[in-house]
Amino acid sequence: MRAATSRAACLLVAVLATLSISSCSSQAPAPSPTPPPQNRAEWVLPLDEFVYNTGNLRDYAEALVEAPCYEAAGIDWKVPYRPSELGMGPSISRGMQQKFNVDLAKQYGYHRAPNLYEGVDNWKRFIEQNEVRVTLPGFEAAMKKCQGESRAKLPVPSDEALYYAPQAAATISDEASLDPSVTEAAAAWASCMTAEGYGGLSQPSDSPPDELSEKWQVGIPGTKAGPDEIAMATADAECGESSGWSEAYYQAVWNRQLKFVDENSDRLLRIRAELAADRERLLEAVSQNAPAAQ
Repeated sequence: MRAATSRAACLLVAVLATLSISSCSSQAPAPSPTPPPQNRAEWVLPLDEFVYNTGNLRDYAEALVEAPCYEAAGIDWKVPYRPSELGMGPSISRGMQQKFNVDLAKQYGYHRAPNLYEGVDNWKRFIEQNEVRVTLPGFEAAMKKCQGESRAKLPVPSDEALYYAPQAAATISDEASLDPSVTEAAAAWASCMTAEGYGGLSQPSDSPPDELSEKWQVGIPGTKAGPDEIAMATADAECGESSGWSEAYYQAVWNRQLKFVDENSDRLLRIRAELAADRERLLEAVSQNAPAAQ
């Protein structure tokens, strides 16, 4: 995982307002939730359980619930099977942050690993068909009606539930990158990268430089890492390990998140309950409407 100033540090954050990392309640805080065991390879962090990460499940549930509405409008809407317990792929953490480690770098460079699952090709075809459908006369009106009906049955969580924890995580990641232990390790990382033939970099968030990121099409769907990208990414990840930067940054983020959870436990527990209720609604909709696996 890179500092928040690097690629996609926190994928759900929407720019709403500047977040103050402090507790606003004058009441006695609820007992802090028990943090998960540390796991740097998976980038497990204390705020993970309060982050909305059921976007794939919502897409599937809404598509299923909307099917009768589209069919009534004369629109073919056969939703294929998709696993309900579906994450974002090997490169994305439970807290919706992009992971970066030696194993991923050796396979995918700076690109995200593909999210492969049973029925993925059928789902892609369904999405492609929808992209064609939106150009058909009358589809936009039907879509507005059908989506309105599905959102009435499956309301989206509040903005607080969607954005509070991810926004906090992004702010904390920025702060952690300035921790003295992290900046000291970043200097060692830069020396290691220079020795590997990649000079001119001061910290991991500089890698890859913008010109190489553009050349390698990092972040562009459907593209893959080539040998040069994989070589640099592997050196980057290995230098992160040997310099101590990856561990120092993880601990700096962990400690700040732990403090934030402790200071804001009341609010976070309410958010967790709201997200859990939303997930249960979505799973129920899938169980009642999903086709059998093929």
